[in-house]
Amino acid sequence: MDLGEKLRAAWKSAASEAGGIEHLTELFSRLALLFSGCWVLALVFLDWVRSPFFAGVFLTALMLGGFALGIVNIALSLQAWVPARRLALFVPISVAYLVVVHYFVFVHLVPFYGTDGMAYSHYSALLLLQGRNPYTENLAPALPFFHIPEFYVTPLEGGGIVSRQTYPALSFLLYVPFAAAGISDLRFLALFAHVLSVFLVYRITPPPLRAFAALTLALPDQLDFTPGSVQDILWVPPLLLSMYWLDRRRVSGFFYGIASSIKPLPWLVAPFLVVHLWERDRSQNHGRIGIVQFVASAGVSFLLFNGPFIAWDARAWFSGVLDPFFGQDVPLGPGLSILSQSAWFPIPRGFYLVAVAAVGLGLLLTERLEHPRMQYLVWWLPAILMFFAYRSLQNYFIYWYPMAIVSLGAWFREGAIRRTDAPVA
Repeated sequence: MDLGEKLRAAWKSAASEAGGIEHLTELFSRLALLFSGCWVLALVFLDWVRSPFFAGVFLTALMLGGFALGIVNIALSLQAWVPARRLALFVPISVAYLVVVHYFVFVHLVPFYGTDGMAYSHYSALLLLQGRNPYTENLAPALPFFHIPEFYVTPLEGGGIVSRQTYPALSFLLYVPFAAAGISDLRFLALFAHVLSVFLVYRITPPPLRAFAALTLALPDQLDFTPGSVQDILWVPPLLLSMYWLDRRRVSGFFYGIASSIKPLPWLVAPFLVVHLWERDRSQNHGRIGIVQFVASAGVSFLLFNGPFIAWDARAWFSGVLDPFFGQDVPLGPGLSILSQSAWFPIPRGFYLVAVAAVGLGLLLTERLEHPRMQYLVWWLPAILMFFAYRSLQNYFIYWYPMAIVSLGAWFREGAIRRTDAPVA
């Protein structure tokens, strides 16, 4: 018996003695409950430390509830009278509660938008209500209108700042009904999307990793970004739904088109996803109709929101939405361009574009040739690409975490099934 056969035999023996995936689900649920309790206690404590001493009844009640919830989670993880997998729902509930607590503490401390992008999206909604095209307007007046501090703007390498709409249309169309109602702070939509994402990733992640899934949306930067006016959380729910319905190509494509209509970042997964669907269909002898359905449905939903603006002024729309890729924004972020930001090396901007293209083509070719090994990596490949970009902001990475754990859950479950079915000498 060679080493591989011994490992498979050991796995089957352990799975048999422990009850297989059911036992691991029980164990992981308890671990997730324990960790979520510790995490909630730690982060609510930090919120309490930085909140005003007299925070008001509402914030005080929220923080007390958070402390209590953390203590209860730890207690539940250690009890034996109820199966922990039945209590695993406490993990996403706790994470959602943590998101809410952090949101209201943050908004209380910072009662204005924290990014120019959020100000521009809100202002674009107001312009549209006046019958004006946000892609042709100068959005700089939004900065004083929403009291945006100077250090929250996006400077350009040649001087000046970004002052136009650079995102697809749904990034501001989402706000139009609420802007029409006169609501002055629209960050609550990001809060709703964050809470929705927590429960979606919990629902679609296969056991036994389901209990951990919500924790991928509970990191400190993610908690700060939602009330801090970073809008990327808005595309996470539709992309998770696209991932969940991947075997129903029309539905999956429709949700992918919605995600792509909010920010350009989901566009980056498109070539890898097409290769993945192609190889998946080819292995199952399904032909090409599935890819055609996906692409057509994605195109319809994308044009549903962006088509009117393309027809209104195609040049302005294309110039705007491609600006994040080809504009003259200063380098920023924790990726490779830190070499340029720190002035360690005089690296030209074009180097990063070539690096992204070369790495992207290399990953695409590798996926095509080694699809069985690469298939679970598809949803993390855009983050790898962005490491080499001229601008590689933290939000370019952290919102792919939920998709990563869904893929990890699928890998574990499918691998366990294969190992269970494998003959053992």
